[in-house]
Amino acid sequence: MTDVAIRSRSELRWILLLGLLVIAIVLAAGLGGTAFVARAVDRAVATEERNLVVRTLGRRQAKLIEDITSATVWDDAYVRTVQAFDAQWADENYGVYYATYMHHDRTLVFGPDGAVIYASDGGEAVEPSGQAAFARDLGPLLTAVRRAEAQKHANGAA
Repeated sequence: MTDVAIRSRSELRWILLLGLLVIAIVLAAGLGGTAFVARAVDRAVATEERNLVVRTLGRRQAKLIEDITSATVWDDAYVRTVQAFDAQWADENYGVYYATYMHHDRTLVFGPDGAVIYASDGGEAVEPSGQAAFARDLGPLLTAVRRAEAQKHANGAA
C-alpha cells in the first residue's frame, strides 16, 4: 500500500470514530432530554392529581356540612309528620326538597297504617290516592324497611 492509501485509510478510521462519537453524543442528549421531559410530565401529573384530591375533599366537606344541616330537621320532621301531620311542612321538606336536591321523581310519606298520607310528583304535591298503584308496588319494600327498623329498635341500635 502506498502512503496516500494508508493515510486515507487512517483518516477514514478517524472520521468513522468521530461519526460514532457524534452519534453517541446525540443519543445521550436525546435520552437526557427524554428523561427531563418525563420528569416534568410526572411533576405536572402529580400536581394535577393533588389538585383533584383537594377539590374532591372540598366537595365532600361541603356535602357533609349539607347532610348534617339536613339531618337537623329530623326532630321537626317527627313532630310534623308523626305527632301531628302538617301537609304544608311535608310539601316543603319532603316533596320540594327531595325533588330539587335529590332529584327524586316521586316522594311518598306513609302513615303508621301503611296508607299514603303525602305524595308529590316532580316536587308538586298531588293527591295521595292518585299514587295508590305505586304505593301498592312499594308494599313489599315498605314492609321490609319497617321490619328492619323494628329489628334495630329491638336490638337497641336506634
